[in-house]
Amino acid sequence: MAQDDWDPSYLLCHAPQLIPLVRNPHLAVLYAHNNVLETYTQREAGRVLGRCYRIVCVSEYTAARASARLPRHLHDVIRVVPNGVDRPDGDLPRRGISDQLRVVFLGRVIPEKGPHVVVEAVSHLQKCIHLTVVGSAGFSAGDALTTYERRLRVSAHRRASFVPFQVRSRVPEILSGADVVVIPSLIPEAFPLVALEAMAAGAVVIASDIGGLPEAVGDAGFLFPPGDASVLAEVLEGLASSQQLMEKYRQLGYARAQSMDWSVISRRLEEALA
Repeated sequence: MAQDDWDPSYLLCHAPQLIPLVRNPHLAVLYAHNNVLETYTQREAGRVLGRCYRIVCVSEYTAARASARLPRHLHDVIRVVPNGVDRPDGDLPRRGISDQLRVVFLGRVIPEKGPHVVVEAVSHLQKCIHLTVVGSAGFSAGDALTTYERRLRVSAHRRASFVPFQVRSRVPEILSGADVVVIPSLIPEAFPLVALEAMAAGAVVIASDIGGLPEAVGDAGFLFPPGDASVLAEVLEGLASSQQLMEKYRQLGYARAQSMDWSVISRRLEEALA
């Protein structure tokens, strides 16, 4: 069906170059789930996005980055609508007492994502902590290990298990088996979904204080300086030593996930487009 035959609507575009293709009576919306304008000059952004009705950013961080790339007259069309999560049902699931703190890293196993920071932190701890690194350098479980992945396994000193890339449908199961999920990114990210997904699964979240991660975690988890394995180790040790602290942040995270259900976020999107 041709665009002219559609009912008037908002068209959410995930790439700036799609905006000029949207014709009246439709309203073009750039949905910036990452820093999509990084390669644009202000002049280029103004030309491509001149007819943009709204620019929806998933965090204040991405909004600030977008503003720096936009001419001033487009600043007023920016709105912030965070990512959401599938609402967890019922009360926070109980966790049996274990003799090990189960720590999980879930993501691409590349230097920028920082799994080596978690490995280093765990390797220096005397507490009963076991790390599971879930992911591969790419998006296939069958790819050969990179040099970085091989070095990571050597440096783990048997304090970690390694699981290759897993399909999306397995993520809830993986996270539900974690006591703690660490997001140790060394590069700024927009608003990683895994933070809220981990909270919804009943895990405590520890994340790098960079990019949109502080907005994703809020007051319901822990932040540490990017790349600082010693500070990360201190947080892990504190959690391993205190069931009360663990339970407090499990409750805080679970409540945050419930408050950021997709139905809530969709209403915020509707308000942003109004």
